[in-house]
Amino acid sequence: LCILKINLLLSEKDCGIMKNDIIKLDNFIDRKTVNSAYLDLRHNFYWTVVSDKPGSNIKKAAFGRGYEHEDLVRALETIPMVSYFDEYIRNSGLPNCNRLRHFYVNCIKPGDQFNYHQDRSGSTVLMYVNPVWKWYWGSGTKFKKGFRTHFVAAKPGRCVCFPGKTDHKPVPPNLLCNDFGRLSIAFQYELN
Repeated sequence: LCILKINLLLSEKDCGIMKNDIIKLDNFIDRKTVNSAYLDLRHNFYWTVVSDKPGSNIKKAAFGRGYEHEDLVRALETIPMVSYFDEYIRNSGLPNCNRLRHFYVNCIKPGDQFNYHQDRSGSTVLMYVNPVWKWYWGSGTKFKKGFRTHFVAAKPGRCVCFPGKTDHKPVPPNLLCNDFGRLSIAFQYELN
């Protein structure tokens, strides 16, 4: 079933469907594409300081950048990485990934703090794009439904697709992390 959803792009061992409609795919993007996205985000991207969601009790800032409306249209036309990944995701067979509504990049650093939040309705596709990530650096994304939580660890080339209305939050790396930060790209799609 999972293989059919992904249009046979990945082997069975790369595909894992988790509880609550969360799809985790290892090797969703190949090493060369991960390296290219990483370098693009580190050297050619305009980062801004952002805070957690509006109304959050956490006032610490992190690095990120979001695009929607006119900014999204401009990004699709001028940032090759954005249009490449949008087309790649739309052709992958992931559920409810037809019309891009929002694109966001995250740089999660040790000490960052976040509350759980939801995206809008539709699907969110999150890709981890550090070419090297040591398991002992920690980090990933934590999902919550009621009193139950599920953690997906950061891993180069890993993709997580989930309904936007799922409570989730980034988990920062620990102080052992010797990279720029945990880099991820989130694509939010409208409900079909």
